[in-house]
Amino acid sequence: MKTTNKLFAAFFALTVGLMLFTGCSKDSNPVDPVGVTGGGTNQKTTDNIDINLKKFYVSRDCDGIEGDGEFDFKIQILSSNNTVLYTYTKGGLHLGDGDSFNINYTVPLVFDRTEGNKFRVKFICSEWDKPLIGDPYRDSRMNKRTLVQEHIFSGDKWSNISGTRYLVTNPGSDCSTQLSYKVTIN
Repeated sequence: MKTTNKLFAAFFALTVGLMLFTGCSKDSNPVDPVGVTGGGTNQKTTDNIDINLKKFYVSRDCDGIEGDGEFDFKIQILSSNNTVLYTYTKGGLHLGDGDSFNINYTVPLVFDRTEGNKFRVKFICSEWDKPLIGDPYRDSRMNKRTLVQEHIFSGDKWSNISGTRYLVTNPGSDCSTQLSYKVTIN
């Protein structure tokens, strides 16, 4: 019995010593004991990112004296390989010059902190015209007008995240809209 206890104690001591030597710890991110990833400190490998979709705004409604424009839009959050991670769609909005629609929705996502990794915010907008006879059709100036903003991880930070971001279709024209959103790293 004493030999069994001694063997167990030796095995236990060897296991604990091996765990300490190889850097195993109770943390979910093990410490690097030889400094390969920065001198034995925990390295953050992911970021929790909130994308707050704020507002759809109509600068100019595309219709002039005919009245308000009839808009629909889609917002997509895409991964580095263009996988759609989230889609927000809204249609049937009757908005005139200076009118807006508050989206106010936050999309929480997790992205790897890998050099060159990126995500995209894609904004697609259409404005519809209704002829006296026939079916409604998309105004050619706002026919699925598409804008994309990339956010790229480089040098320990993400690009294009300071303040509110704006994607503006047809800036300065008589048929112009914008999406406002904000990216927050948690």
